Amino acid sequence: MMLPDALHPQVRQLAERAAASGRLPAHEGTVDAARAASAAFRALLAPPTPMRRTVDFRIEAGAHALAARLFVPEGEVDALIVYCHGGGWVMGSIDGTAPVATNLARQARAAVLVVDYRLAPEHPYPAGLSDTEAALWWAHLRAKALLGREVPVVVAGESAGANLATVAAGLIGRRCPGAVAAQVLVCPPTDARCATESYREFAGGPVVSAAAMDWFWGHYLPDARLRSSPLVSPLLAVDLDRQPPALVLTAQCDPVRDDGELYAQALIRAGVPVVAHRFPGMCHGFFTMLGLVDGAAEAAAYIGRELPRLLARAPG
Repeated sequence: MMLPDALHPQVRQLAERAAASGRLPAHEGTVDAARAASAAFRALLAPPTPMRRTVDFRIEAGAHALAARLFVPEGEVDALIVYCHGGGWVMGSIDGTAPVATNLARQARAAVLVVDYRLAPEHPYPAGLSDTEAALWWAHLRAKALLGREVPVVVAGESAGANLATVAAGLIGRRCPGAVAAQVLVCPPTDARCATESYREFAGGPVVSAAAMDWFWGHYLPDARLRSSPLVSPLLAVDLDRQPPALVLTAQCDPVRDDGELYAQALIRAGVPVVAHRFPGMCHGFFTMLGLVDGAAEAAAYIGRELPRLLARAPG
């Protein structure tokens, strides 16, 4: 196994352990096997940060209801973050996201609402997107009731969740400009064509390979003709001026790296305030690796520092 020279030693160790385990990469096995491997990995992570309050909700989303969980940290909160977990549109859960969500809540001094959107392949596009949009609109209407005072609503996501977050933010921006004050996108896949230089440079990963990303996209989008839709590939959208101010975090050794960085540039060209930062030596998914990779805690702390500055630049 050839690993990139630039890889951080902690990430290199994880990648070597994964290779030595004998587990098949996600794209070479079944969905059930990928979900089991993801759950086993998350059991290795740091535990959730204690919260002042944790509340479960059911959000009506058309003909079904979504589970969601609100994490409220100690002290006064300055925002409500609607968070969409990663997992390639195929994996992920509220319980598995709790360590990331509670750490983010503490670092950003924000309440964090984790959405249990429907997963592919059982529920392909547009199910996850529809659920994210419904949850984000629900949060916009109830932010004051949830937290006792008016606070800005922010949408955030990692990997596939970042894709859902930014597309949903654009849809709501068309309906109600300013309803979403900002967005935080960590390693966002923004172009389902998977043809950038970073896809070629890091085709073998680590952690997530180009083939695995194509496998995830295939489950989310059984109809490959949809890959060029701006509701799937927001980099191809022509109305990015409807997007809220964005904080875009990318990882150096990630096939999806260029997706995030090209998207940040496109947002800037559309007149959207953007703060973009590349984390050296990190791989796709590093943000979730709390307790295993120092970059995970560093990225959450970075969001905590930069989000208030970004919100100060938000229109209105």
